[in-house]
Amino acid sequence: MNIPIATIFPSVHCSSAAIYDLSWPSFYEYLKQVKSYTNKINSPLIKMANFSDKKSVNNSLRYDANLIEVWGLEGDYDGEIISIQAACKLLEDHGIRAILYSSWSSTLEKPRWRVLAPLSKSMPKESHYGLVARLNGALGGILARESFTMAQGYFIGKNPTQPYTCICTFGDPEAGQCIDLLD
Repeated sequence: MNIPIATIFPSVHCSSAAIYDLSWPSFYEYLKQVKSYTNKINSPLIKMANFSDKKSVNNSLRYDANLIEVWGLEGDYDGEIISIQAACKLLEDHGIRAILYSSWSSTLEKPRWRVLAPLSKSMPKESHYGLVARLNGALGGILARESFTMAQGYFIGKNPTQPYTCICTFGDPEAGQCIDLLD
């Protein structure tokens, strides 16, 4: 993978952004060590895509028409039943390279998590829906509807009152295949 990994928006307003051009293993290390925030609304947002610098009428960079290309996929699970470890196993069964991390509102009793899956190359934004459908299929159709929203961003950050989990498939960030290379 010789593409940037993600765009990070430092606030929910998404009026500024930084491109993270890291290797997938370095990105995994970054996600394992994200900061704690007393409120998730104070956390930065992540999107594995590139945006132009044209702001919306709300002064935001993160909107569908402003998205240029996709570098990876994000999936949102708020079903509070399937553990992050069980989801990781489902992805491994399909050979998918991915990182999973618990969301700010996740608890041991009610798991909520996000999945990030890199692409082998940048893809047109129009490929987003089909690739998310592929990811959702590997997980048994459990991803939330917003996972299919093209410019949807996801908070990254630890809740200081709950355990934080960040794992990668196969226990190795370089194992598995990019989802766009799989059937």
